[in-house]
Amino acid sequence: MPSIQRTSLLRLGAEFLLIFFSVVLAFIADDWRTKQNETRAAEASLELVLRDLRQDLVGLRRLEEVHQTWNEAALELVSVVEGDATRDELSQAADVALRWGVFRPSLVGYQGLQQTGRLRWVRDLGLHDALVFHYDETLAYLERLKVREDGAAFRANELAERHFRSVPADPPKVNRLVAISSAAEMREDREFLGALSNLVARRRWLNYRVSGGGPDDIYGYTGNFIVFTEQLVAAIEDYLSGES
Repeated sequence: MPSIQRTSLLRLGAEFLLIFFSVVLAFIADDWRTKQNETRAAEASLELVLRDLRQDLVGLRRLEEVHQTWNEAALELVSVVEGDATRDELSQAADVALRWGVFRPSLVGYQGLQQTGRLRWVRDLGLHDALVFHYDETLAYLERLKVREDGAAFRANELAERHFRSVPADPPKVNRLVAISSAAEMREDREFLGALSNLVARRRWLNYRVSGGGPDDIYGYTGNFIVFTEQLVAAIEDYLSGES
């Protein structure tokens, strides 16, 4: 009889252990599946962020290119105003110098990553922090610089109406500037020349931040929007390929 009781107790103990380990394994498997699902969801969102960043790189390189052209034209306009330029020369320089455009980075992918809570599922803490820094700090600073430059361009164009008129050009819907004042008359308008100089300074600083440089900070940011965006693209690509 005692042996039967011992056998029953051993059987009960074995069944208890079996049930216990089955439950533990089920919890482990469920946790693993949850983390796998979170990882896949985060990676899907990162694919969208990667697409946005690649588009932003195209926009930043275009911004760098056109700003260089516009700034050279603005400096040329200052030069021809100070010289004995013809109205055709003034018109040609002003037509490029007083252009301005809008650059808006895409935030859709990152906002989706953030609003769905998937940002915390990015397992690489370095990549996580770099994403937050890029979108919350770097692009916010770029936006402030662009707003200031747009304001300077608007003011310069506003004052330029004293000396230039806009006429239709080819192709349609594109206008060009024609000087209605002489270089001597423009030299007397210190307010216009001051606004033009301010525009040059704003563009120069924005160009420096887009493709210039500066000391690295804790995120490896060099003060160069293009380089940092390229580095972030490479980091996401490595993370998605499992090389992070």
